[in-house]
Amino acid sequence: MNYNHIVLQGYLECKPEKTAFGKYFERQAKIAERDEFVEEQDFYGECQSVIKSYQDEVYYQYRKYLTEHDSALAGYRTALKNGRTVDDKGVAIQTHIDNILQERKRTTSIRK
Repeated sequence: MNYNHIVLQGYLECKPEKTAFGKYFERQAKIAERDEFVEEQDFYGECQSVIKSYQDEVYYQYRKYLTEHDSALAGYRTALKNGRTVDDKGVAIQTHIDNILQERKRTTSIRK
């Protein structure tokens, strides 16, 4: 059984209607039991594993994004401390710092 496909298809088909999720997964569980002899508990456990793996990957990418921005922020702050006020393209270092902090604030508020 392709549980990735089942979970993604359920999300794509049922996203607008929250009540449809339950019915979709009930149908898929019955099909899995009938065609693949998969018990309902195992079916839902596998679906939860898929969802958890997606959550873990999204969180990993989010942390990676923040780490990259932290590195850039540190670099800009160091440049500013060393007396550099603009980058090679003539953009103010403080503008870069402000943009990174604003983006961090926006992404942090989305996560909550």
